[in-house]
Amino acid sequence: MDAYMGVKKHYTWEQTAKIWENHLDTIQKRPLSETWDSEPRIHEPNTDAPKELSNENFVRWIISNTWCEPNKMNSYTALRLLRDLNYGKSIGHTGGVYFNESSHLAQQIKYSDFSDDDAVEKMKDMCQKRNYWEKRRVGIDCPPMPNFVTAVKPDQKEIDMLTGGES
Repeated sequence: MDAYMGVKKHYTWEQTAKIWENHLDTIQKRPLSETWDSEPRIHEPNTDAPKELSNENFVRWIISNTWCEPNKMNSYTALRLLRDLNYGKSIGHTGGVYFNESSHLAQQIKYSDFSDDDAVEKMKDMCQKRNYWEKRRVGIDCPPMPNFVTAVKPDQKEIDMLTGGES
């Protein structure tokens, strides 16, 4: 009850918004050339993993060469891969995403066998998903825009508002 009373006494949306505003004002914006307008990071996953590696070295290899994300070497995904390979089992995951496991109490946990081949396949899928979205980001292999989107004429008031009246 003390925590509830403390929140009621000291917490306001305005105070929270101000804290966020102050924080966001201190962040240095990176140039678009380093973010949205950067070159696409499209990789061909290497699925020909060396044999006879320890599980730890195998995980390092597939993260670097199959997923093509060496900066994720110490990530949750790396630890989960290592755990699953050590146990030879894996529990389900949510929505086809390997790093989001369904281990909460309401979920009926089902274990399935997990091998080196399964790990390679998971990392290959994750590389291909990233490649798909990178291609979409830069306009490669995009499906055509639906007619109802391309046929819309922008509202002049909205354009003026966005450009400061300089249309």
